[in-house]
Amino acid sequence: MVAAQVQDLSITHNFVKQALTALTGSLLTRVRARRVAMITRTSPPLRKRPLNNSGQTLIEFLLTFALCLGFTVTVARVGFVVSFANYIQYAVFMSARAYQSGAESEADQKTAAENVLKKTVKKGSQDRVRELAEGFGGSGSVKGAVIGRHPTGYDADKIDLSSLQGVRYTFKSSVFPPLDTTVTLRSESWLGREVTNTECLSAVGEGVIDNGC
Repeated sequence: MVAAQVQDLSITHNFVKQALTALTGSLLTRVRARRVAMITRTSPPLRKRPLNNSGQTLIEFLLTFALCLGFTVTVARVGFVVSFANYIQYAVFMSARAYQSGAESEADQKTAAENVLKKTVKKGSQDRVRELAEGFGGSGSVKGAVIGRHPTGYDADKIDLSSLQGVRYTFKSSVFPPLDTTVTLRSESWLGREVTNTECLSAVGEGVIDNGC
């Protein structure tokens, strides 16, 4: 009898406990729902502002444009320098031919060679295109030019080196002007030199010069 009563009390206690737990959970759920509803009513809706990438796009465009522009200008500049250097090489060759031709004296031969350079690579006393080729150094009336014997290789006693007479022209060019990209270029033409009339008369003495010395 006592055991039955104890079992009934245990069942009743468990039932009450479960009922209280369910009631408490239901109340907490309602309270949370009311809080959420109040927050939803009183708080303004959050607006998502779209990201503005126009500034980043502009910066990327400017950097890419500057890089492409610099590359294009450099390639074009190198092309201009190489083209004008080829023109200078031809001018030096023509000057060496003028120096090679016979004349009354060696001074006349040098004058003829200088005149060719003045008409081709110079414009008056200035360089024809200074932005692409600026002559420097040299000796004589043409800046950058050396006319005569090779500065280091000429040797009249050696057949292989005795013909090293002609024209050398040295000039500077800037590949990319905004930066320090100056390069030194040199054009040479060694065609030798014909014996002049003065040298011929000095060597053979007085006489008649027929068809050269």
